[in-house]
Amino acid sequence: MSQMQVAIAIGVVWAGMTGCTADPQQVEGNASADPAANHPPVVHTLNVVPDSIVSQGVVIAVVETKDLDHDEVRVRYQWSLNDRLVPGASSADFSASQLKRGDRLSLEVIPFDGKSEGPPIRITRLVGNAPPVVQSVRLEPLGAKAGDHIRAVVEGGDADGDAVRYSYRWVRNNQVVVEGENDSFETTGFARADSIAVFVMPRDATTHGKEVLSPSIMLENHAPKFISSTPAALSQALFSHAVAAIDPENDPVTYSLEIGPQGMTIDGQTGHIRWVIPPALNGTHHVKVVAKDTHDGWASQEFDVVLHLPATS
Repeated sequence: MSQMQVAIAIGVVWAGMTGCTADPQQVEGNASADPAANHPPVVHTLNVVPDSIVSQGVVIAVVETKDLDHDEVRVRYQWSLNDRLVPGASSADFSASQLKRGDRLSLEVIPFDGKSEGPPIRITRLVGNAPPVVQSVRLEPLGAKAGDHIRAVVEGGDADGDAVRYSYRWVRNNQVVVEGENDSFETTGFARADSIAVFVMPRDATTHGKEVLSPSIMLENHAPKFISSTPAALSQALFSHAVAAIDPENDPVTYSLEIGPQGMTIDGQTGHIRWVIPPALNGTHHVKVVAKDTHDGWASQEFDVVLHLPATS
């Protein structure tokens, strides 16, 4: 019966390349007892994952060993880059951040059963092109409303230093409505509470990376807008003025008087302001009117009422 053992990344590793060795007395005693009895272990299979190595992530050795004597087999690893040993690279994994496209990454493994080493096995892989990545994507501006231009702000890169282009798939209410390389999106004709998001895919000269979906934003409410002008100076005993505001979403608008002189009133539905001016009152009187819609949108208009007493002879 034969015995096979597999070391995958966290398997048993003999760090002989870094100065750690087996017990000499144990090895000598076993060999002198019956040196012909031990069968050196062998590497049955050697591979690395992932299959396609790029300058991102981690490369992991997958080793399957065989020992006819059923001994526990340890494995030592030595990685080489472009035929030069990498100092300290004696574990089952190798950081791919040290690599660049076109490099040759090699791994040599030697099995050891505590008594003798088996023959070394070597594998070499060519480092390929790293796909570009999208690290983050967000939509601007905050508080966007229907009719605004929305822009995708993308942060990404390419481990090989290649130029990166991005393609966009703009989504309205979970349906793709525009595709292309335009990083901005026109929302004219959209409605309050529409949901907007975008898929972004990075590309270099030879391949594309993983598509990333942005967090969605919801188009906010438009506040009312005043369309009335401010009144001129007055000298009459009665001040009468109508303010008016419209709502882009056609919501009903109501009015309130936030600042005004004593006795001034406003009709909440029509916006008509009325003020019976007390006799002999003079000077400047500040007024602030607020218009509100039914979705907490509001706008204000401010003006001064300037009173001039009639000239006396």
